[in-house]
Amino acid sequence: MSMSSLLSDRSFTGQSSGVLTSLNVDGFVYVGGVDDTVEAVRRTSVDAGFTGCVLMLDIQGITISFNQTNTITGSNVVNCDADLCQAAPCQNGATCAPSPGSYSCQCASGYHGDLCDIKRDTCNGDDLCAEGSLCVSMTDGYYCRCALGQSGALCDQTQDISGLIPSFSGASYTTYPLTGSVSQQTTISLLMRPSSENGLIVILLDESGQGGDFLALVIIEGVVQLRFDLGSGVSVVSGGPIELHSWHSISVYRSGSSADLTMDGVTTTFEGSGLVGLSTSSFIYVGGVPAGLDVPDDVGIFQGFSGCIQNFQAVGGLDITSCNHTLCSEMPCLNEGICQTLNDTTFRCQCVAGWSGDQCDQASAVEVPSFGMGSYLVFEDILPSAGTSVILIEFKTSSEDGILFWNSDGSDFIGVGLSGGRVVFTFDLGSGPAYVFSNSRITLEEWHKVLATRTGQSGQLAIDDELIPSSGQVQGASVGLGVGSRTYVGGVPAEVVVPGRASLSGGFSGCIRKLEVNSQAVLLSEPSQGSGVIECVDQLCNLNPDCRNGATCLDDPSSDLMYRCLCPEGYTGSLCETSACDALAEEDRCKNGGTCYVGDAGQPLCLCPLGFGGDLCSSTMDYSIPQFSERSYLEFSRAIIASDFIAIGIKDRNVELRVNLGDGILSLVAQNIFINFNQLYSVSFDRVGTSATMIVQDSIGRTDTVSGTTPGLQTGLNTFGSSLFIGGHPEDISELTGGLYQQSLEGCVIQLATARNPTRNLVTVNLQQEPLSGADIDNCT
Repeated sequence: MSMSSLLSDRSFTGQSSGVLTSLNVDGFVYVGGVDDTVEAVRRTSVDAGFTGCVLMLDIQGITISFNQTNTITGSNVVNCDADLCQAAPCQNGATCAPSPGSYSCQCASGYHGDLCDIKRDTCNGDDLCAEGSLCVSMTDGYYCRCALGQSGALCDQTQDISGLIPSFSGASYTTYPLTGSVSQQTTISLLMRPSSENGLIVILLDESGQGGDFLALVIIEGVVQLRFDLGSGVSVVSGGPIELHSWHSISVYRSGSSADLTMDGVTTTFEGSGLVGLSTSSFIYVGGVPAGLDVPDDVGIFQGFSGCIQNFQAVGGLDITSCNHTLCSEMPCLNEGICQTLNDTTFRCQCVAGWSGDQCDQASAVEVPSFGMGSYLVFEDILPSAGTSVILIEFKTSSEDGILFWNSDGSDFIGVGLSGGRVVFTFDLGSGPAYVFSNSRITLEEWHKVLATRTGQSGQLAIDDELIPSSGQVQGASVGLGVGSRTYVGGVPAEVVVPGRASLSGGFSGCIRKLEVNSQAVLLSEPSQGSGVIECVDQLCNLNPDCRNGATCLDDPSSDLMYRCLCPEGYTGSLCETSACDALAEEDRCKNGGTCYVGDAGQPLCLCPLGFGGDLCSSTMDYSIPQFSERSYLEFSRAIIASDFIAIGIKDRNVELRVNLGDGILSLVAQNIFINFNQLYSVSFDRVGTSATMIVQDSIGRTDTVSGTTPGLQTGLNTFGSSLFIGGHPEDISELTGGLYQQSLEGCVIQLATARNPTRNLVTVNLQQEPLSGADIDNCT
């Protein structure tokens, strides 16, 4: 045990012997002497009491008063005849007034007590500040720290926070709800204008007391840092230095133990290891934290943020005022436009759909949108969460980088864009991204068509109707895409974070004239939100003219439409809207449920249902061996077609097998046998689990056997109850197969046999009696 004492300005320290550290005494304090001197002499070796004056006694921070009312017993004690004020007992600037054997302290403003050592609490009064606010004692009064939505000296006035750009004092904070899980992925974006080189910008932390997980965005000595601890120790990602009183854009993307910190467009990437889940409460704190909330030491800063922050939506807070000297303070954006301060001299209005212009003051219904830096359109619920995603975009661009299409639920994502002049198709199902890049750079200022197809874990890309040979493949077990309700076209707003692993960045500069998602047309003129979009300027024939049925548009200033449509054979009308089928007399129309279509030479032709034939489908038709032509098909059983499939076709004179069990496509090609016209070939195929084998044999007995394994872990073919089509399909073949095949079979199928698995005998299908439906089937000759 150690002990120290202070005599005037001198300090003495001693050390007791032994290992005991506790002091066990009774409940009395003796001053100047004791009533049992024998015991005192034995224990302390002091044989006489104290002679002199004792002015002050303080034990454990408690001042002992020598008033008779506080004294239990005593003997031979009289008033001290010295000037007790010479010892300066009064504190905090108080004036000492001596009296015989005593003194009194006249306290300065804000203090009270015998020695003026107690600060006066000016918040003792009832209801000084409005409910929800916090009263803070001051030397000469008090100060009310208002809750979010309150203002005024007493916080008794309502503050409109709808357009508020909050200003933080260093002792302020706001709270925001977490609307989704941040455990595996976390995204944060904001604009800030700091006025101090140190401060806590944003923090998420575990308030349960069970752990120390946190993620914090801070400024330490003028440098922005991202700090997080997932249970394996703190990780620090440093960005660039700040410039005080200037606006900076900050975004954070964390996936597991890795993170990107982007400041003013410059990204710092951190690859971590260890635990990957972040445990937090249901709130995120911005600008500081409430009093009493413990912040982990590894955050590195305990001071609140000083300055302005925008692009957050708060639900609570304290001591928040409006940021002064911003252009948005003057409410320049009209018609419900949202103002965003870019710097001290520049602002941007995010206009709602139907309005455009620098201040959202121009009514507009943009048919073919033109995008610039900062532009974007938002569409609600156009991308389904499914095993297959098909995105078709027609665009022209004036820059080599930019986002054309983006959707994310915060973890999974799918996107199409440009990077270095190449088209990029990327998606992530939760276990890491896949990419497909175009082989060459696209031509600027020319129109292009992009078809991006994802089937399970596999993706393919076609540019201007040319399929890219390579494909993208993700790993893991997931085959479904988690989607957000909002899809962004032509760019994303500042508050949307696109992770660096997507390989997409920047706003798109150019025009988009067509967008289809899973074969459904998206009306670009009817977004739910948008910003900075104007009508595309180009020749009218490039801007979705209403020429129909494959007609060619020609510019024609003399026409009321300023263009005219050059119709293909078999179509007439100013827009080529009338077909040769429409002009048929009743007696020349297709019979027995036949469907009229326009042939290559423009003549009306009939697509006859199964069992009928002839020019008008007026004759009954029986066949022994079905012969297929351009639009023919046979269907066996009926149900929906799932994302899983098996397809056998001919491509580039080779028989090709494609299998998808849900995790991606296996493609097998019999390259050693070329298909010739009017020759007989046999094709056999079997699959056990993920293993597949195809054997192709020609008419002289040559065979080619190819085998492979489907990607992923799925082993079952989820096509229960689905239809089996041979020879073709009633839908558009190119759209159905994602551009893999362009037309139906032209030829004959002599025999078809199937079995539930390769261990059972094959059962021959009756091609004449078992089809459920079909079209344009003739007898093979």
